Amino acid sequence: MQSILTHSALVQSPADKPTHGRNLRLEGLAGMAHPAIRNLLSIIRRHVDQYLADRFASAHPLIGRRPKAARLQGWALVLTDDGHEETHIHPQGWLTVIYYARVPQPSARVAQGDAPPPGSLVFGSWPPAFAGALPDFPSWHIEPKAGTLLIFPSFFGHGTIPTGVEEQRICVALDVIPCTAVPSP
Repeated sequence: MQSILTHSALVQSPADKPTHGRNLRLEGLAGMAHPAIRNLLSIIRRHVDQYLADRFASAHPLIGRRPKAARLQGWALVLTDDGHEETHIHPQGWLTVIYYARVPQPSARVAQGDAPPPGSLVFGSWPPAFAGALPDFPSWHIEPKAGTLLIFPSFFGHGTIPTGVEEQRICVALDVIPCTAVPSP
């Protein structure tokens, strides 16, 4: 992950992104020529291909309406202390993929009541802009570990809880974006 941490384009997330607190973002991963990044994306692509192959015959509408052609759009996030992702969706994507390259142990703070613990990825709630227009969706959380790879529909609302520690959490996020035309060979 040194290739991400030392990349000259690694900067604080712009204000139009759902990322807040202490964070760094590296955009445009899918177009980068760095060998380590290309290798990681190749491995992730194989997992996406296997995910789809395993579900190819499914009657589920998500699979039934899969795009004929798609491209990957990706970025990396480096979050520390209060760095987190507000609840959001990926409106351009069909599937979203998150790979956790480095995950620190959360702070000693414990979750209050039913709240997810520090460092959790929380699914289910809708972004505030949509909350009143859409029905409630069940919520759940995942406490990712280094090496966790998640693939889920891009319309799932999701966000993160800050870890509360200085150690960096590094994740790579990719969207599988439908193409309107099948590229020529």
